[in-house]
Amino acid sequence: MKRKMSKKWIAVLMAVTLTAAFMAGCSTKTKENTNGAAKDGGGVTSDESNGKALLPMSFARTTDASIESNIFAQVNENWEDNRWNKLYEDELGVDVVYKWVATTAEQGTQKLNAAIATGDIPDVCQVDKSTMKQMAEAGLIIDIAPYFEKYASDRLKKLIGDAGSKSIEAATFDGTQYGFPFVDSDLERADMLWLRQDWLDKAGLKAPESIDDLEKIMIEFQKIGGDGAIGMRVGNTANLPGFFNAYGVYPGAWTKASDGTLQYGKSTTAMKEPLAKLADWYSKGLIDKEFYVKDDTAANESLVNSKCGAVYAWHAYGLWPLQDSVTSNPKADWRPFSLVPSKAGNTVSPGISLATTSWYVVSSRCKNPEKFIEMMNLYCEKSFGESKEDYSKYINPGGKMEGLWRLSPVTINTPNKNQITTQKVIKAMEDGNTSDMNGEETNMYNYCKAYQGGDRSLWGWNIEFNKGGSQEVLIGYQKAGNLVYDEFYGAPTPTMSKTMTTIESILDEAIIKIISGQMKVDDYDKAIADWKAAGGEQITKEVNDWYSSK
Repeated sequence: MKRKMSKKWIAVLMAVTLTAAFMAGCSTKTKENTNGAAKDGGGVTSDESNGKALLPMSFARTTDASIESNIFAQVNENWEDNRWNKLYEDELGVDVVYKWVATTAEQGTQKLNAAIATGDIPDVCQVDKSTMKQMAEAGLIIDIAPYFEKYASDRLKKLIGDAGSKSIEAATFDGTQYGFPFVDSDLERADMLWLRQDWLDKAGLKAPESIDDLEKIMIEFQKIGGDGAIGMRVGNTANLPGFFNAYGVYPGAWTKASDGTLQYGKSTTAMKEPLAKLADWYSKGLIDKEFYVKDDTAANESLVNSKCGAVYAWHAYGLWPLQDSVTSNPKADWRPFSLVPSKAGNTVSPGISLATTSWYVVSSRCKNPEKFIEMMNLYCEKSFGESKEDYSKYINPGGKMEGLWRLSPVTINTPNKNQITTQKVIKAMEDGNTSDMNGEETNMYNYCKAYQGGDRSLWGWNIEFNKGGSQEVLIGYQKAGNLVYDEFYGAPTPTMSKTMTTIESILDEAIIKIISGQMKVDDYDKAIADWKAAGGEQITKEVNDWYSSK
């Protein structure tokens, strides 16, 4: 059960797929036909072992070192011959074929672009919104909705339904649904405040109720941290949505303005008040004087080395990098807190966005599109069903081998499984009854029990799923019912595709310079004007045209 915490466990927690075709690349071993070319999804193949006729379906995916070391090195399986491929053969009569298996994202992009150019795409692949729209306009992919309605299991339909309508709307162009969403938890996009609880206890302080309270805490934390300590961890992007949310500002999101139209958070003058506070903290030494040259890894050093005890971050921050802090310092104990308002007594509305960022698409050349839905049904049964034996065999057996789910050519997450798991774990920790838990829920319970028994390497799981953990913070947000959504979830608009990356730098550079004292706060007005003139005004119009047409 004991394991080292690192970035890879975040991927396991979130069950983020590694099969995205747009990240796929150069080919490795694939099943071949008599002329040596990788098989497509047409026709019928034969299973020589039992004479069954199989329907070949082609996919594309990526591999990485963790799959090789955590799975293939420990079992006698590979991409061609593994337990998932055999399951799909035995249960559905599907012969899984890979057109290519990627080793780098760059190679994958080249391979997919070439496939789109020739029209020879895999039967099923996973793409982002822009690529999906490109494929739809080229007539390369089909309307998936009729197949979902007819063939999806009740479990799969509930899973997609629980995610809400936005992930479907984002995949719908001119009334046709071209994509099947790889749904995720929108709620888990919300930020929270992480503080060193052991330092709060040492200073005799309680949880903050306002930004001013937080400042007082950071000052005391600096004293505890000693020479070189800072108050707040800030990286070179100054990405602090939770802090800005305290002021009712949502920097990277399109939210409703007072007149009902959508506005881009960074392009509003409301940014100035929180920027002024950050500039004040910088001048007081509460923010690293060189934050603007430190990437995430460099910025995290202050957390791991006990030179900082406060950070705004997402729910899984306990798994990495805070687990490293706990591992390196036996006294370190971080706790997640709900976002604090700019002034005591005010209410904070955390910002969230559509967590679905990729969709499965099915080729117009695919002979049996319904088989994709049936594969999804089977994956959901093994991953989220009641059988703990199936979970151990196909998803996560525990020990040193993690992530067997990654061997499946199709995978999916659920929008609320972590919150459900948390509620079950907390109850089981109280009464010891795990009879109503599925495989994943049981694993999380076991991790928490092991931590409570003294295994600090599992602290990250405990602070995620146990009482007082980050999932409980998110559940609290959900119950409060005042979350603010990013309302734009369509494909990039024409001007956005051409200029957004370039003009975004106008605002980002101004933010960094204001915080670091190189610009005055009021100079942000000019940055907004420059952004609008460079294309921001046209982007805003296009976004609102999309919004009004929904």
